Amino acid sequence: MIKCNVKLVGTLLNQPQIRKNKDNEEFITFDVTTTLPDKGEGTKQTISVAMKKEELAQATRPVGTRVQLEGSLTFHKTRDTLYLNMSATSITADGVPEADSITGEIEFRGTIGNEVQQKTDKNQKPYILFSAYSSEKVGDDYTYTWVSFLQFDTTKPDWMISKPGIHATGKLQLSFYKDRTGASRLEIGCTAKTIELWDKTKQ
Repeated sequence: MIKCNVKLVGTLLNQPQIRKNKDNEEFITFDVTTTLPDKGEGTKQTISVAMKKEELAQATRPVGTRVQLEGSLTFHKTRDTLYLNMSATSITADGVPEADSITGEIEFRGTIGNEVQQKTDKNQKPYILFSAYSSEKVGDDYTYTWVSFLQFDTTKPDWMISKPGIHATGKLQLSFYKDRTGASRLEIGCTAKTIELWDKTKQ
């Protein structure tokens, strides 16, 4: 499970459309694009947004309008592509910052997938680095979404061995990097505030 409470600053890509969910309840959907950091000038990322139908008037603005939204951000992976979906609770075009961004908090439940690295910074303060994955069943298969973790002022606890389950919260970091083939990939990062052992059998 990966869930984020965020503020999104970006540009409206299209007009909202009215849709119905499986319970026949109406809602609206539209797309917003934002720029996420990379090692250059940034990479464009599209976010699919859903809102209550009551927000139709607020969301109906000219394509290209700068907007700021608040809500819940989730990730859906299909093969090697990671999609961003947002359930927004508010949208405004007033007082929108000039710079694109996605900022907020992340909550994660999953499994540590590699060795936890214990390091020290230039001031000799300890910190840990590792990656963990969250699994999602898609049809008969599973997809795995990875998150990179960094936690300052801490040492590796004894239970962080043999790929344990963790429940973590912290600051969300989204950026792009180049993989071995030169393709751009979205990286999800977390500067962790809390990391606890999680019993994976109690999902």
